[in-house]
Amino acid sequence: MGMAWVAYQRLLARGQGDRAFAGPLAGYAVRQVRAGRHAGIPQDSAKDILSGNAQRKHHFTTATFGAIDTLRLEDRRASIADHVAFVIDFREWMAMQNRRHRRMLSWLAAGEKPGVVAGRLGVSPARVSQIRKKCQVSWEAFQQVDA
Repeated sequence: MGMAWVAYQRLLARGQGDRAFAGPLAGYAVRQVRAGRHAGIPQDSAKDILSGNAQRKHHFTTATFGAIDTLRLEDRRASIADHVAFVIDFREWMAMQNRRHRRMLSWLAAGEKPGVVAGRLGVSPARVSQIRKKCQVSWEAFQQVDA
């Protein structure tokens, strides 16, 4: 949508607003986004394994094996090995949690608000906060043992 708007503005700036039609503008925008270009944000890096641009350029795809595996390190400077180690460690740590905690953590990781998660589990939001803190301590201890 943003790329179509940018293209439309460029046509208007050149005095060619009468040439602006929705179909060609949409097609142009789709081609720009597929090439990794975005309006208002930097291009996708061709060296970032999670970038769609890199996947198309180098002919590979990435796969996930469940919702919790879509968690990624937010630090773009982390190496691929760091990402892989995180996924393996996190999967192992999650297997150590009880079923209720795994469900809660999965919902929170998916972006659910603590109040919604509390309602699903039949507990108060304060209890979700307590469990989350307990899990944080457990994760930190797991990381110390693993190091």
